[in-house]
Amino acid sequence: MITTNLENTSGSLSREKTFEKNILLFGSTGLTGSLVFEYLLDPCFYLNSAVELRELLLEAIEEGLENVTIKTCLYCFNRKIGEPLDKYLKSPSANSFGPFCFNGSQYHYNKGTCVPLDIDQDIETSNDATFDGFLYYKDKGKNVTGKNPISGEYYGKEYMYYLEYMSAEGNLLKLNFIFNHIQLIIKNSFSWPSVIPIIFSDEVEAISFREKMPLKRYFPLLSDIKTMISTIGTTTNRNKISNTTYNDIDYQLNVDLVKAFSNTDDKSVIIVTSFNNTIISTVSPYFKIKMKLESTLANAITPPLKTLTILRPGPLVGRHSDIYPTNDSILKNSSLFERALLHKKAFLQNMECFVDDIRTGGMSIKASEIVARTFYRIPGSKLLGYCIPAQKVAYAISIAAVDKYLHEEPLTRVVTSEEMDNMK
Repeated sequence: MITTNLENTSGSLSREKTFEKNILLFGSTGLTGSLVFEYLLDPCFYLNSAVELRELLLEAIEEGLENVTIKTCLYCFNRKIGEPLDKYLKSPSANSFGPFCFNGSQYHYNKGTCVPLDIDQDIETSNDATFDGFLYYKDKGKNVTGKNPISGEYYGKEYMYYLEYMSAEGNLLKLNFIFNHIQLIIKNSFSWPSVIPIIFSDEVEAISFREKMPLKRYFPLLSDIKTMISTIGTTTNRNKISNTTYNDIDYQLNVDLVKAFSNTDDKSVIIVTSFNNTIISTVSPYFKIKMKLESTLANAITPPLKTLTILRPGPLVGRHSDIYPTNDSILKNSSLFERALLHKKAFLQNMECFVDDIRTGGMSIKASEIVARTFYRIPGSKLLGYCIPAQKVAYAISIAAVDKYLHEEPLTRVVTSEEMDNMK
């Protein structure tokens, strides 16, 4: 969404152009979903990848506008709190924000700052960018799920980057990036489809934990959220623990979420399924469910989706848990005995993560990681579905979320592992 605003400041008119994206994200605590943040919360990604943003910048230069603001609001539905926005913030510097090509010129980072925004104020800086609380029906005094308050909480942070870029010709480009990361914590994921139209409406208000007062900013209307991303999927082990099936999660939950989201005819959905073809789907119940999901989203959603992007990755190269790090600087200045103790501690921590992965996701998760790492870009690996780094899948998702396809004719696109591998 692009808007041009005129504001009266000290008796004069100040114009600004805003590039704004509201995005619903499901599966943000998983391997691929969590990596999406590294792109959608990074100014460099937009400068180098968003075609629509480049058109906005060109218009701003031609019109002599004073301010260009790029705002991304990510609304993540989770069963538990995921990583905070702070993890993805960069300290403004030439090393963090490299050059980018625009309008025939090479622009280099000149200067910048990154400040937290107080969600209760109108663009005022604060030492605490956190906002959190309960979601309630207005004037009804009950939580949106009709249960105890903990089943409908929100946690978020908002930051702004003020960046200046200078071209070799001396042209100055001033950019404001606002990133808003909100986690909606509702433990029963099967209730998400029913609460989506309620949360993103004028029926709900957000009550702060601390002040016990409504926030001055509310969630947007569902009709103002044009993009949805889903990386939701399950495993055999998780199905046993939660007493669910692949059909319940990989198919029905995804379909119900898309149906709840698609309340207008200008919506875009980006969904991760799996490497697939007609032959595989006839012999494997799992792949048959994935194929059924793709068919339903392409043909049975009312109103129809403006854009449906289906990503079909093979086995993912990546770890479902972080490696426990060893500090090289500490190791360098330690005795042989101390180094041995540090390596032992790291080994034990990594083994604990390994066992935890198996307990929650099953041995198939670790086996898939090993297979993917081993066969990535090895001749003949296409028989396994073409192994692909999860990082590249996240990049393909992010590209689809900010590209120009939202403004073209209704379209269903299928992106294979090999295509994703060659994107970056």
